[in-house]
Amino acid sequence: MVGAVTAVITALGIVISLIIMDGGSGHGAARVSAKTASSDAVGKPQPDLRPKRAPAASPPVLVESVTEIQSESGDGSLALPDPLVMGAPALANFNSRVVANSTAYSTWFMQHQGAAVDFGITTITLRGNTNETVRIADLRAEKSCRRPLAGTFFVGYTQGSGDTVRMGLNLDIANPRAQTMALTSARGLFPLGEDFFAGKTVQLAPGETETLSIGAFTKLYDCRFNFRLYVATSHGEMYETINDNGRPFQVTAMTPPSSVARPLSGYATAYALTPHTGDPPSWERVDPATYRGH
Repeated sequence: MVGAVTAVITALGIVISLIIMDGGSGHGAARVSAKTASSDAVGKPQPDLRPKRAPAASPPVLVESVTEIQSESGDGSLALPDPLVMGAPALANFNSRVVANSTAYSTWFMQHQGAAVDFGITTITLRGNTNETVRIADLRAEKSCRRPLAGTFFVGYTQGSGDTVRMGLNLDIANPRAQTMALTSARGLFPLGEDFFAGKTVQLAPGETETLSIGAFTKLYDCRFNFRLYVATSHGEMYETINDNGRPFQVTAMTPPSSVARPLSGYATAYALTPHTGDPPSWERVDPATYRGH
C-alpha cells in the first residue's frame, strides 16, 4: 500500500508543499514544490500608502502668500555671499532710499543674494482648496548646505525681540522637520525636539485660511531649502513644495571669526547699524578685522 503525507509550510510569504511517499519499504521519496503566497495567502497587493505629489492644477491646499525670510533677531542683521564695498555716495543712497523703502530693499536683498542669519522666520498663509476638510500632517525641509557665507555682514544695532514662532526646523540635521519651539529669558528661542504636528492638529475646511510662522535655524552652514508640506486627505496623503516666492529660502550661520573678541573678523567686509542723536540709525562701514561691537 502506498501512503502519502502532505505538509504545507508557509514562511516568509512562500508556500512549500512537501509530499512524502511511502511504498512500504521503509524508505520515503519526497517531492517538494514551492510557490509564492502573494495571491493564495495574502490576497490582493497592498495599496501604495506613500505620499503622492499634489496635482499642480488642484492641490488640496493653496499657498496664498509667503513673506520674505528674515533674521529672527529683528535687528536687520543679514549676510551676503560676496564682498560689497559701498563708497560714501552709494552708502548714503542705501540708507536714504533703499532701506527706507520696503520694495526697494526687497529687490536689493534678492539681487545681492542676502540671507537671514542663524535663525530665519517666514510667515505662510494657506487656504483649503478642496471640498473636504484636510489636515496638515507634516512639514519638512529639502535642503542643500555649504560653508557659511563670508562675503559681507550687516550687524544690527539692537537685539530685537524678534517674532514668536511655535515651530522651527533644524537645518543642521539630515532630515529637518517641524519641531515645537519654546521661548525663555535664559535660553531665548529653542527647539524642544517634539514633532509639532504630532501635538497640534491643524485642519483646513474648504476655503478656510491658516497662517503659520515658521522658523529655520543653523549654527553650522549656509543652507538653501524649500519646505515640503504634507496634507492628509480622503484620497491619501499628498505633498506640496513651498519656496520663497520663486527661489529657495536661505539661512546662514555666522562664519567663524579669527578672534572671539572680533566677532566679524571672518568676513571680507562689514557694516554696522549705528545710532545718531536726533536721527534714525544708519548703516556705516566698519573694519571686520577690528570691530568689537557697539
